[in-house]
Amino acid sequence: MDKDNSFKTFYDLLFWSINSFFIRKHLQKKKYVSWFEMRARFWSPVITNLQKMFLLDLANIFDEDTRVFSIYSYLNYLSQKEKNKYEKKIHSTKYDNLIKKLFARRWNYLAHKNKYFLNNPKELEKKFPMKYWEIEDLFKFLIKIINSTKQYFNERDVSNYIKHYSILNKDCKRDTEFIVRYWLNTPQYNAINKRK
Repeated sequence: MDKDNSFKTFYDLLFWSINSFFIRKHLQKKKYVSWFEMRARFWSPVITNLQKMFLLDLANIFDEDTRVFSIYSYLNYLSQKEKNKYEKKIHSTKYDNLIKKLFARRWNYLAHKNKYFLNNPKELEKKFPMKYWEIEDLFKFLIKIINSTKQYFNERDVSNYIKHYSILNKDCKRDTEFIVRYWLNTPQYNAINKRK
């Protein structure tokens, strides 16, 4: 894979993972709970799979297997000095612990179904706890890597690829709220509400 394709591939992996994260985050509002309950057969898998997607994608992004396209594949195109600098940050205590938890979740639940955790999902949360702010911080770190390394690539439309993290957040929030508002204003939803 050449440099330009490497940049675009890595950005696409990261972009879809961040989108899944933000859409799920913005669907967590209390005011939507009754709406989700009325359409649980649709929304339960949607919300669950959004979480699975961003956690699985994040674990894949940090996979050190050379057969997998990951942050390490991306960093291979940099100078050895730059590559070492970013790898050192990845393996710092701040991120290393969270990345290990992502791998544990991928191995025990997301990619493979460990019988114990499948029957005791709360134990997975206890053993490998993760906070939203930790995941957001990891995404911000990845965006920072892309923004600080894009000069090494010949991507002409790099400014179109790299949006500031808060813009991605706002875009996902706006789109999520639009979908929810649209459905809440449908005659079908209002008819169901009147029957309650």
